[in-house]
Amino acid sequence: MKQADSSRFGTPAALRERAAALARYEVWNREHPVELDPAAAVALVSSLYALLPIEARIREDDPEFTGVAQMRRALARLGGSGD
Repeated sequence: MKQADSSRFGTPAALRERAAALARYEVWNREHPVELDPAAAVALVSSLYALLPIEARIREDDPEFTGVAQMRRALARLGGSGD
């Protein structure tokens, strides 16, 4: 199996900074709850998706979905659960 290029996710310092930013967002998000019914949430995501150019919507950058596994491995190295 070919070793994945970890530079795709940036430096360890950049990953730690991003993880800290996500943690700050999570705190903010808990303090500012917004409840949407499922149909409204899907409609909002659909409207955002429609803003993407057609080329972006049909491109298969990662047809085997290996990016998620790579991200989890990178997060696990930072001490996150990685699961």
